[in-house]
Amino acid sequence: MGNEIKRSDFVIFLNETEEKLRAYYDVVRDYPIEDETFDLYAEYKESVEDYFIMSMLKIYMYHVFAHVLFKKLDVVSPAEVNKWFEWMKTTGKKHLLRIPQDHYLTVMALVLVAPHIDEETAEAFRKAYLTKSIMFRLKGSYDIALIGLDWNENKLYYAKESDEIVHSIFPEYFKSKSKGSGR
Repeated sequence: MGNEIKRSDFVIFLNETEEKLRAYYDVVRDYPIEDETFDLYAEYKESVEDYFIMSMLKIYMYHVFAHVLFKKLDVVSPAEVNKWFEWMKTTGKKHLLRIPQDHYLTVMALVLVAPHIDEETAEAFRKAYLTKSIMFRLKGSYDIALIGLDWNENKLYYAKESDEIVHSIFPEYFKSKSKGSGR
């Protein structure tokens, strides 16, 4: 089991991930947020509206956003997971959560890619999920999820509540590993 991720292999992973997400997301490499740079950033925006009687009366409209960040780490520990979870709840939220009129949901996910994730760290990933309402749900809600990718074992670690988020980022993982998700 290697202690590092070869740069060339990681670039191939980023290329494949970018290509896969590009169908639904706007994708940017080396995305800066304050003092951090993320290897890949994917943003999804959806607006849904419905009208009644030939577009004369708007019945409803709502917006859904998803922000997915990818970052390679040489080593990940429970403390590191907790540090990044706090970062997402503060700095990440400040930069990614935008609440327009008719906001419904914003999903913010950070995928930490590491050569190896031990069981204690996997447990920290299983707890790294937050959902919050905005103005008593009058402005919708937001979800924050941390996802761990064990490079050597090809396993994902995340909170059960993040299933839908993980499935949207790694659909092939669910197809090939129906019971081996590492949750």
